[in-house]
Amino acid sequence: MTSEESGNGVGGDLEKKSKVDEWKAYFLEHGLTPTDLAKALVVHETVGISWLAGSWGLCYAVQPIRRLGSRYFQQNIDKFFDKAFTKLQPVFRWSARFALVRSMDKQRLIMSLAESSILRNAARPVTVPLKLWVAVQVVLMTKKR
Repeated sequence: MTSEESGNGVGGDLEKKSKVDEWKAYFLEHGLTPTDLAKALVVHETVGISWLAGSWGLCYAVQPIRRLGSRYFQQNIDKFFDKAFTKLQPVFRWSARFALVRSMDKQRLIMSLAESSILRNAARPVTVPLKLWVAVQVVLMTKKR
């Protein structure tokens, strides 16, 4: 009995193992080892947090829904704000420790968080591979030193 004849469910496992082996070979070929994973994760998360903060700040400054939003959004902003503000009360109590956050407009802060969430989700097909690529490149740069 050959490996192809060994059952319907087993073939999928063989494909997965070969895919994993391909990835291992690719990373080893580029000089990456399992110990580099921690560095890559730190870089990946740092880029992700930077993208979150940057998109949130950009949306806070630009206010895309107010500038480009339809009448529906314009008419329903207050209802959305009331619901979001109620859910985010614990966060605002915690963030009140920071003078910068205390001085910011709470409604604008919530709206910009929602806008940045929409932006980040729309850009995810591009940003996830980009973050992975950046993480690998940074790890490779640190290994060359």
